[in-house]
Amino acid sequence: MDFTTMHSQRKFILIAAAVGAISMFLPWFSIFSIHVNGMHNEGILAFFGFVAAIVFSLMGDQKTEMETRFWMISFLSAALACLIIVISFLRMLGAGFGYMGFGLWIAVAASIFLVYCTLTKKRAGDTLQKGFDALFKQGNKQA
Repeated sequence: MDFTTMHSQRKFILIAAAVGAISMFLPWFSIFSIHVNGMHNEGILAFFGFVAAIVFSLMGDQKTEMETRFWMISFLSAALACLIIVISFLRMLGAGFGYMGFGLWIAVAASIFLVYCTLTKKRAGDTLQKGFDALFKQGNKQA
């Protein structure tokens, strides 16, 4: 992997997903000097969403844009991670005691930026419908 020759779409997705994955290990919530990170309950699923985006951004030819099916899987994993993290954020915001750690704020920003990158940095003809079609056609070919 040569980061200097990597396509900008892959760079943005890789960086946002890596920041998100790292933020899962940082403090999300603190109360009475007890710090809790994001690697609990559904946070583990969000972590795997970030990891999936990293893996699929590294698959294929690094100098070109991602294939439609890899792009779609990256988008779905990013959307899952973002949904889980935003729900966790809102749940902790409503708790009203303790304080939210910087890891949660970074996770929220990274997950939203990851979804933004996967939606805006894509091939000109790629749409969500074409992405789903590529996934289902690929699955039917292997069956």
